[in-house]
Amino acid sequence: SAQDTTEGSGDYYLKVHVDNFRVTEGGVSVQDDYGQSGHFTIYPNPLTGDEMYLKPDNTIVGDEISFTILDTQGRLVSGFDISKTEAQNGILHQLDHGIYFLQWSTNAGESGVEKIIVVKK
Repeated sequence: SAQDTTEGSGDYYLKVHVDNFRVTEGGVSVQDDYGQSGHFTIYPNPLTGDEMYLKPDNTIVGDEISFTILDTQGRLVSGFDISKTEAQNGILHQLDHGIYFLQWSTNAGESGVEKIIVVKK
């Protein structure tokens, strides 16, 4: 945390030194409850074809799932609603080469974010 204790309206720079810095995996936004519910395994990942499979882990109990795919700038690329069974049977996609984030939520209130890498040759 940093705080400005200078009085007045003159130009100045507030310098902050960061110590004990660490990068950890997390959600795409502050509203994500990352790590509080299960995950989907996306395979193959990286994706090389036009089909992806989503395998939920055993802790996900919801059956109806809403998916939103975002690019690395947070722009909406795609969104769809399917059942857990449909996700495991394969989903056709039209994603270009790049990195994407798959936000998901179930009808049981579970949610999370998964990373997708697409490699087109």
